[in-house]
Amino acid sequence: MHVLCTYSYKLSYISLCG
Repeated sequence: MHVLCTYSYKLSYISLCG
């Protein structure tokens, strides 16, 4: 997992993760 992916997950933004 990339840093942005994890950071986005914290902000409830899974769209950036996948």
